[in-house]
Amino acid sequence: MMGVRIFYRGGIIDHRALEESIYTKASLLMDVRPWGSISTSITYSFSRSALTIPVDVARLLLCAIMSDTVNFTSPTTTLADRYIVPLFCSFCGYVIK
Repeated sequence: MMGVRIFYRGGIIDHRALEESIYTKASLLMDVRPWGSISTSITYSFSRSALTIPVDVARLLLCAIMSDTVNFTSPTTTLADRYIVPLFCSFCGYVIK
């Protein structure tokens, strides 16, 4: 495509504390949230950008949240994690018992 420029902007998205010393030569996007799963943060980013999550991606994110939070038994599980899972289950056609 003529006249189209694509820029890569690096960044960090994480759900844990970062090292105290992070140095970059250029500005850096950072999104660090104290949630139990990085998948919850990714879901939040999709939602904030008004992007639709494909069903196959939603299934992967759902599995990752359940794994990261050890089925909600981990002390790092947050309300954000617990809020996202039923939404994904409904979206993917799963029944919660």
